[in-house]
Amino acid sequence: MKILHLEDYDPAKGEDYAKELHKLLNENGAEYMNIETLALFKSLRNLREFDFIVLDGQFPEFTGDKPDVASFSKALEFLQSNRYPKEKIIVWSNSTRVHAICKEKRLCYFSKKQMKEQDYIEKKVDVGVIALKATTKEIANQVICGINP
Repeated sequence: MKILHLEDYDPAKGEDYAKELHKLLNENGAEYMNIETLALFKSLRNLREFDFIVLDGQFPEFTGDKPDVASFSKALEFLQSNRYPKEKIIVWSNSTRVHAICKEKRLCYFSKKQMKEQDYIEKKVDVGVIALKATTKEIANQVICGINP
């Protein structure tokens, strides 16, 4: 099984989700590749070689850029233009705007932290899109078992 994870790491924010996910998937015999920018993602030639793609909701377009939701939307367009099956995409993000996009596009999405209605109200996002919290282990299990609700 081969997994691609688009996740940037910011030491100032703390937890290194890519490192944790890599460890768990590796322990279960999966091949894992992490990339941190949209530019690197778009340079990949054969997305179908990946059994699953796990996307963060905000990452930089190029090294040195600030992470943003626009890069996430561009990544989704790239996946769609390459006919990558949406059943093989798992979005794992704390962004309420990303959750709204995922609900609209019928993608599987989770949050890295427990989200509250207030988080959505503050961003003027419909509270009907609240994401369930998933730990690194839960994301790894979904990928390993081939589960995508």
